[in-house]
Amino acid sequence: MKNTLVLYVRMFFTMAVGFYMSRVILVSLGVEDYGIYNVVGGVTAMFSFLNSSLSGATSRFLTYELGEGNMQRMKATFSVAYTIHVLLAILIFFICETVGLWLLEYKLVIPEARMNAARVLYQLSVITVVVSIIQVPFNALIIAHERMNAFAYLSIIDMLLKLGVALSLDFIPFDKLITYGLLFFLVGNTMRLMYRWYARKHFEECIIVISKDKNLILPMLKFSGWDLYGNLSTMARTQGVNILQNMFFGPLINAAAGVSGYVMGAVLGFSNNFITAVRPQIIKLYAQKKIDEMQRLVERGSRMAFFLLFFVSFPCFIELPFVLNFWLEEVPVFTDEFTKLSLFWNWSVVLFFPLSAVIHATGKVKRISLLNGTLYLLVIPITYFFFKFTDCTPLIPYICNAILGIIGCFINLQTVKMYVPAFSVTHYLIHSTTRAILAAVVGSIVPICAYMQLSQGWVGFAIVCLLCIISNSLSILYIGMSKDERVYVIDLLLRKVHLKE
Repeated sequence: MKNTLVLYVRMFFTMAVGFYMSRVILVSLGVEDYGIYNVVGGVTAMFSFLNSSLSGATSRFLTYELGEGNMQRMKATFSVAYTIHVLLAILIFFICETVGLWLLEYKLVIPEARMNAARVLYQLSVITVVVSIIQVPFNALIIAHERMNAFAYLSIIDMLLKLGVALSLDFIPFDKLITYGLLFFLVGNTMRLMYRWYARKHFEECIIVISKDKNLILPMLKFSGWDLYGNLSTMARTQGVNILQNMFFGPLINAAAGVSGYVMGAVLGFSNNFITAVRPQIIKLYAQKKIDEMQRLVERGSRMAFFLLFFVSFPCFIELPFVLNFWLEEVPVFTDEFTKLSLFWNWSVVLFFPLSAVIHATGKVKRISLLNGTLYLLVIPITYFFFKFTDCTPLIPYICNAILGIIGCFINLQTVKMYVPAFSVTHYLIHSTTRAILAAVVGSIVPICAYMQLSQGWVGFAIVCLLCIISNSLSILYIGMSKDERVYVIDLLLRKVHLKE
């Protein structure tokens, strides 16, 4: 709870600044340049899926060793992780400068007049990806030690610097797209150096040496190798679709996807912060063989992650047209539809987020990567087929994401039961999934009825938001929580307002 609170303070600040900043950037760059920035950055992000795989492995192995309390193994594990990420950075740099350049020059739809700016942005993105890869072990170490306050403080500094960049665009006489990319490049990499400095100062196991310990390298690479396929599917679900949309509909659709993605990143951050805080504890409990405690934490984590996301995003879902028109001077076409479908998809999958921490704790990611990866990779050929041979809208990949994502969630649940036989699926579904869905349905009835009766505007928006807060709070408290949890929360609130000694 303490770590989650710290991350929430950070989240409220960064979200408020971020929403204002994205409006400023969209107005300053224009819809076309904003779309170009998103799709060009997406090319390098596509190749960074290798980094995502090793990031998960690094976090898992460091947290597991910390749970067992073995400092010598912690030092060895960090050194191995650092060595692997340096080698990976070299590999991805080569891929980006060959395959990535080919995509940029011959496949992406970018106006000829903006190609030079796109090339500069691409090279800045490549360097950023390389630096980010080498940075992963340091961030994983901070998370393993649950030093969430470090993330909070450094994130606030990061957002303030980026806000300064966004506000300065209108006063810079040079090419705004190139200037934006360059300044964000400098800010981002400066903050990565600060994270590295923090880790080296506070953790004795943070020793930067090149390691050849095969006893650690091979298990980590094996874990990462199987995890790679799953992360490749995630890339296909996001950046691959982004490229297909660009190829068939042009950069204006990428602008809509970029705005929708920013909204999703903001609201999903609320539940992700909770998962970030609870994930190390799940892995440590598994390492200590405390399976019953781990299941209780997973069940509560699933419900609370869902409630946090739903509580924040449901008013946005209902009043999305009003929010977008107030937030942006020019709303890209399909932004409303993209965002609503993404919200529905995330509501579905967030209930099962903590299960991935259990599977990673076991170290057995082969099955989940193969099955879920195959499901998610289907998004690309399905999307391409409909774009190529039918007169469909750009909504197809979002519909596929929702359907295949829900199927993947139940695969995760089955996988947990296979690897942790003591885990009760029935208990999890009753006390986590069913209870959370019922609370959401009941809590949404009154706000939806009010929205249908009220006219759009500030008064209607305020009333709907207030009803969402009241209705969802009561529903979560009396339906979504167990009796013990409800008593604890009420007692905590009473003590905070000094109504109870």
